[in-house]
Amino acid sequence: MALTPEITLTNQPRYIQLEYRIIAINSAGNSITSNIAAMVL
Repeated sequence: MALTPEITLTNQPRYIQLEYRIIAINSAGNSITSNIAAMVL
């Protein structure tokens, strides 16, 4: 079964660099973290 989960982050600070990483958590355990996605909003 494939899922397409989403999350919406609100009230993020503006005009500074933000870095996001993703980790999967399921019955098999935790995944390794994703590459960093950096952006300025």
